[in-house]
Amino acid sequence: MPRRTPDPERRAPRKLPQQSRSRATVASIKQATMELAARKGFADLTTGEIAERAGVSKGSLYQYFPAREAIFVALYEDASAHMVAVMKGLFHRVGHLPPDEAMRRVIRRHLALVRENELIILQMMREAPELRAKSPLISFESIISSVTRTSLRHNLPRLSVNDVERRVFLIHAIVGNSIREYVEAPPQGATDAAFVRDLADIVTRYSTQP
Repeated sequence: MPRRTPDPERRAPRKLPQQSRSRATVASIKQATMELAARKGFADLTTGEIAERAGVSKGSLYQYFPAREAIFVALYEDASAHMVAVMKGLFHRVGHLPPDEAMRRVIRRHLALVRENELIILQMMREAPELRAKSPLISFESIISSVTRTSLRHNLPRLSVNDVERRVFLIHAIVGNSIREYVEAPPQGATDAAFVRDLADIVTRYSTQP
């Protein structure tokens, strides 16, 4: 039986923690969710299990999160915010580099971030797809699309708007899907260095040639 699509209100925190004690409670709930998910996955997690692991009552949990989906969204947004901050800093540092070297550094860091946050951005979104049912979650990948768009307009100023958007879409899909597949099921004998080099070569050629 398909899982019921959650009401958007069930995915939003009830209130934001203001005091240190409240922030500590929210942090313990998030940490407990991560620890349980690492052991048994997200699909069958319950708020009761999370509250027990966090050492709080279910009532205390519900003060901040109306349902488990709200905890999942909070975890996703935390991870996304971290990844956005890292990628923004990287883009500023590689802007002066040749396109191929800049692309290798971006893909290498992108790969590392996906690995670092695999439990949330890959496993959680696979096991709880209902989180995307009503509206897309904020994703660090949006900033990559934005930077790609700017780069294409700079490198290939004669491209039409439609051509730019088509290339942004394809580059986004190629890089994002390739990294996700590589993290979850790397080809036999593959190395990170070879993967980054080959993917960067493909994307650099496509994004710099008319």
